[in-house]
Amino acid sequence: MSALVFTCPQTGRDIVSGINTDLESLSHVQHLPVILFCPNCGKVHRLVAKDGRLAAPPLPEPERTHVARV
Repeated sequence: MSALVFTCPQTGRDIVSGINTDLESLSHVQHLPVILFCPNCGKVHRLVAKDGRLAAPPLPEPERTHVARV
């Protein structure tokens, strides 16, 4: 799963929607409205899901290895 991210039409900066989804699920809801408060410009934007994009999934955290002291 990845975060659905939109672009603020006023500032061009990213708006992270708080919606986590995958490409297949997003394809089923392309025309649903998404209403977001934008922290970049302070306005409410009315968008549709297809206007968003999926952020890159977070990289897995490296496994921690324990080193035995001799």
